[in-house]
Amino acid sequence: MQPGDLGVLPGDHASAAAASVCAAFWKGFGLDAYRKELDDKGLAVAAAQEASLKSRRQLADVTKSFRRSAGTQVVQAVSGLLKSYQEEVDRLTQRARAGEAAFLDVYQRLYEAPDPSPALALGLEAAARCAAAEAGETRALA
Repeated sequence: MQPGDLGVLPGDHASAAAASVCAAFWKGFGLDAYRKELDDKGLAVAAAQEASLKSRRQLADVTKSFRRSAGTQVVQAVSGLLKSYQEEVDRLTQRARAGEAAFLDVYQRLYEAPDPSPALALGLEAAARCAAAEAGETRALA
C-alpha cells in the first residue's frame, strides 16, 4: 500500500507509511488471540513452579535421609558431590524464577494493554477522509 493510496498529502507520505505499517502489524499480531495463548502458558508456568517446589522438597528429604542412614565415610565421600548438585539446582532455580518473572511481567502488561489495531484503522480512515476533503477544497479553489 502506498501513502498516496490513503489520500494523504505528499508531505505526509512518511507518517502515513509508518501508520500503515503499524496498523498492519497490530492487525496481524492478533493481540486478543495472543492473550489466550499467554493465559495457557501462564497456567503452565504456575503448574511447573508448583511441581518444582514439591520436587525440591522431596529431594531435600531424600538427601537428609541419605545423610542419616549412610555411614560417615560415605557421607564425607559424596558430600562435595551433593553440594555441587545443590548449587547447580539453586542456580537453575534462580534462572527459572528470573525467566518466569520476566514472562509474567510481559504477560501482565500485554493483558492490560488495549488492542491498538481498531484505533489505528480509524485514524487512518480519518486521515484519508481529511486528505480527500482538503484535496476537494484545493480543486474547488483552483
